[in-house]
Amino acid sequence: MEMMNEDNASSSGMDHSGITAKLIQIILHMPPDKRRTLYEDLKDRYDKMKREHPRRDYFMIAECLVADQMHQGYIKNISPAGLFIEVTPSNQIEPGSKITLTFSHPDTKGHIKTTGKIVRVEDKGIGVHLDNLIPFFSE
Repeated sequence: MEMMNEDNASSSGMDHSGITAKLIQIILHMPPDKRRTLYEDLKDRYDKMKREHPRRDYFMIAECLVADQMHQGYIKNISPAGLFIEVTPSNQIEPGSKITLTFSHPDTKGHIKTTGKIVRVEDKGIGVHLDNLIPFFSE
């Protein structure tokens, strides 16, 4: 089976549908374990490309106000534009809800009070997109 590299795709004049067809052909000939590895690699690459601001690990208590109810959780990771908070019970929190957060700044340790929108709810916590970027944040 001939493998196609970037140079072959661009120099052969193959359009997007031709590239897609070739990728599918290659994937269909791969063993299942190789498909899974390829999927995981591509998903990681895609997720990183989607993020304008990379996350970094950060462990800090956060106070959260959602729908007039106070919650306390732990920030697991953070970027200038968002964060993930371990909070229980997260099943009482709905995606799309507005949230007010209070926590310590990851670099200056100063007090931050900010607002955002809950974009993801999981068993272990919530993903929040902040309304305003966190200032003076070193990524």
